[in-house]
Amino acid sequence: MLGGVCLNCGCIPTKAILKSADLYQAIKTADKFGLDTSKCSFDLEKILDHSKDVVNKNSKIINNLLEKNNVNLINAFASFIDKNTLSLKTSKSEDILKAKYIIIATGARPKELPSAKSDGKLIWTSKNAINPTKIPKSLMVIGAGAIGLETASFYHRFGTKVYIVEQQGRILACEDSDVSEYMEQYFKNEGMEIYTSTKIEKIKTNKNNVTVKIQTLEEEKDITIDNILVSVGVEGRLDGLGLENTKVKTKSAHIITDKFCKTDEDNIYAIGDVASAPWVSNKARMEAIKTIEKIADIKDLQPINKERISSCVFTYPETASVGLTEDQARLLGYDIKIGNHPFSANGKAIAIGEDIGFIKTIFDTKTNGLLGTHIVGTKASELIASFAIAMELETTEYELLNTIFPHPTLSESIYESILDSNDVSINK
Repeated sequence: MLGGVCLNCGCIPTKAILKSADLYQAIKTADKFGLDTSKCSFDLEKILDHSKDVVNKNSKIINNLLEKNNVNLINAFASFIDKNTLSLKTSKSEDILKAKYIIIATGARPKELPSAKSDGKLIWTSKNAINPTKIPKSLMVIGAGAIGLETASFYHRFGTKVYIVEQQGRILACEDSDVSEYMEQYFKNEGMEIYTSTKIEKIKTNKNNVTVKIQTLEEEKDITIDNILVSVGVEGRLDGLGLENTKVKTKSAHIITDKFCKTDEDNIYAIGDVASAPWVSNKARMEAIKTIEKIADIKDLQPINKERISSCVFTYPETASVGLTEDQARLLGYDIKIGNHPFSANGKAIAIGEDIGFIKTIFDTKTNGLLGTHIVGTKASELIASFAIAMELETTEYELLNTIFPHPTLSESIYESILDSNDVSINK
């Protein structure tokens, strides 16, 4: 189906099932709002049917857009014969296609552990995890990045005992350390078991479960669970592309490109997950636009500034960020000032029962420019857009402080976090 990993087995279907988890949790805790929800239950088949309907609708939209814009869609396996020539194979025929420019956008697949090859039954990839036959009683998530934690959040809310194992020293290692620490403590308080700085020593599949031997800094222990999700990153889909017939170079299973997504062949570009990090759809979308503009020879074209690519993790609570972390800013030598405002001091958050989390802002004291923002809490993925726009416009602290935010809203915490960076917060 059209749409790639994001639409078919990534961003979109996971958000659909996470919505079901959010609603289920909200219903179970709705008594504090005066609602009787004693007969709350769920139907896994209907949850998955909704997810599939969402995928189908979005895929049809893409197909309609291609038809509307007279794009010729060819269903075939493509491989390079040379830098301008592709072999297009189907089960019935093989054709040759020549093109002046070629863009590779084949996406990526989940990495697998040598000791934990996916079987779709006991050992899962992210694709298996969004289409289960039942909710397992226990689940171990190996890898504490966005995909792993979103999956953990979903199953935990439907009653699964969740274990998270991460080789690095903290979960969400790419995020600001305050975000990592907050989320780890929240998950532990919710009953998840989290093991950081931990190695997988051995995985043994039994008839109906899996036993994993882990090595922490303190001890070695065995944990037996119903299922394992391996979520340790992605690798580009390069097999069968015939890149050996071109000058295109790869590294760590991804295609090497320049700042405008061009490979070592002057007419071949690579975008999205098959190319460089970060492996997120919003980056891929902008890369597609920039690549076409580059091919069209648009004048004064600016490359993507990767520091301004926002990142969102749709756990409960959500996390979102854009720009530098505190550690990155200090490492780069910035003299910084930091603001931090908790949602527990926000009237709207308290009113809707979503008063966990915070907004953290990082400013350069010399220029008053915004260096980074990090959010934990409800609607974090929506709130971060304001900061992404501010950074793109090179907005200063002064301009943000003179912005009148609507009331009562979660966005008022944006203003309060900036006030806090100047030690003049009103509501804290």
